[in-house]
Formats: sequence, structure tokens, C-alpha cells
Amino acid sequence: MSFKPKRWQWTVFLILLVVLYLGNSQGRAFDANSGNTGAPGETATCQTCHNSSALQVTLSISLTDTFGNVRTTYLPDSTYRVTVEIERKLGVPVAYGFQLVSIIDTSLADAGTWVRPAENVRIASSSRTKHNYAEHKGLSASNIFVTDWVAPPAGTGAVTFYSAGVGANLSGNDSGDGASATHLGIAEEVTSSIHPASVPALTFYPNPVQQFIYASSQINGTYFIFDPAGRTMQQGKWQNPIDLGSLPSGVYWMQLMVDNAPVTVHKILKL
Repeated sequence: MSFKPKRWQWTVFLILLVVLYLGNSQGRAFDANSGNTGAPGETATCQTCHNSSALQVTLSISLTDTFGNVRTTYLPDSTYRVTVEIERKLGVPVAYGFQLVSIIDTSLADAGTWVRPAENVRIASSSRTKHNYAEHKGLSASNIFVTDWVAPPAGTGAVTFYSAGVGANLSGNDSGDGASATHLGIAEEVTSSIHPASVPALTFYPNPVQQFIYASSQINGTYFIFDPAGRTMQQGKWQNPIDLGSLPSGVYWMQLMVDNAPVTVHKILKL
């Protein structure tokens, strides 16, 4: 006598299969508190599980400035756009996922700050690796992932972006997917031809701040306040002082721009 599963049993089985498969569908750091980019200290990449020979992809990382120019060096405290693209080489992926981290070559600490992630990108942290990652926010129909990156301060030195990506067929079997990993090294540019020479060295006070924050000198520019997830919380024309009273308590990044060029980024604590 053969056993024939009932319809509800098939339904439960399929639901469990989907749940297991989508275990990291929101991003490896967000779902599993882990990093799989191939960066130093990580134990695996996306290729460890997603390793089909029938579905193959390649991965690229590019860094561009505010004028769209591809960069191989960075100016300290400047904002750049980082683009990760997953290209199919064999087979037809149904969805895509990725993870990206930026690391200082000498200390292996996080390099810079992620801001303004695209709609299909989230910023997530891993307590295991001690890094902040840009990664997919749910399974993405697009094979392109974009986020802005604020470069670290002067004296940081060379940094490297590490990334891994997946092209998935959503068959319920990780080994049926294709994955790839790569990295991009960026050197620090010592001199700046973009930062206006007329902008003095700035400090902001008080910091920590309860409501009003002042700059050490007045200049004509605009400001942006980002939370740790890279979301713009407040922005406007700079004037002394800036009222931060409506912001919830927490850590933020304040970026000042003059003539559409970023001139400084400061970490502030809102009480």
C-alpha cells in the first residue's frame, strides 16, 4: 500500500521549503548575522552554497564620483557612488542578491560610511564580523545594486571593497544557483582638486547636542543628516545654528556640501 500525501501536507511541505530557501533572502548580515563577501576574517562566500555549473554569473564593483567619473582613488570625507552589477554568463537567473563591505587595508576595520542606499539595498551590521554591510533587501529582480559611500577621513590609507553576489533560479535548492565574488582596491588621494580652497577647517559644537548645533565658521552650503542605516533624516541650507531638536536620540552623520562638492563629514551624538 503506497502512501499518498494529502493536499494540505503538500502545502505544508512547500511552505517549509520556501522558508528554508528564503532564509537569507533579506541579506546575509540581516538574516544570519554573517558576512559572505570574501573579506579577511570571513569564513565563506556566496559561492560556498550557490555553486551550480548550470547557472553562472560574474560580479563587478565600480566607484564613481558626483560627476559620474570612474575613480581608482578617493578623496577623504567625499561621497561616491558604489555600484555592484551581477551579470549572467550561463543560465537565466530569476532573482539576484549581493553583499558588499568596505575595509581599511591596514586595520581591517570598516572604511567610510554607507548612505542613501537604493530601494533594493539595505544597510545591516554583523556582530560576528564587526562590519557594516550593504546587501540586498529581499530578492531583487534587478541585477544592479547601488549605494552611496562617504569616504573615511584623511590619513586612513588604502581601502578595499569586497563583494559577493548570487543569481538564483528559486528552485528551492541553493546548489542550483550561481554565485561570484570579487574585490576592488582604492587608494587615498592625498591632495584635493574638488574641495573648495576657501572652506576653512570646521568643527561642530556642542557634540553631544540636545537641540542646536553650531559650526566654527559660517559658509554658504547645504547639509545632510544621515542615520546609521544611511537614510537622510534632515537636510537644508546651512546656517548657524542648525536645529536638530526633531531628531530622535542617537548617532548620526552630518555631511556639509559647498558648490555641490562634499567638504566634510562629522559624526554627531544627539541626546
